[in-house]
Amino acid sequence: GINAEYGTLSKLRTKIFHKRGQLTEAFAELDVDRVGQISPKNWSKAMATVLKLPIQWIALQPYLAEEVNGKIRYLDFLDRYNINNIDCENVQKIPRSITKKICTKMLNDKMDLKAAF
Repeated sequence: GINAEYGTLSKLRTKIFHKRGQLTEAFAELDVDRVGQISPKNWSKAMATVLKLPIQWIALQPYLAEEVNGKIRYLDFLDRYNINNIDCENVQKIPRSITKKICTKMLNDKMDLKAAF
């Protein structure tokens, strides 16, 4: 239900918060021009590599990371995940169809959610 989906997304945001350092490094490696921006494809690749979750990151990207002129400013994205902003103020903006797919995918893959988060 909605509460389970909200809880899952809350844990996802917490995991992003805890992996900020590793995500920064992964994004920077993909930022070949050293301009602080990467493509949504590279953002998705880094998210998958660092967080190791079976999620379609490209589908979540519009709800988690703002894209401007085909690029994501990854430091702006990571700035949203700080100790003062760890709760899920933007989770409600993610369409339920997408949150349901994330939860279903995680359960179908028999992920150990405790291990994942």
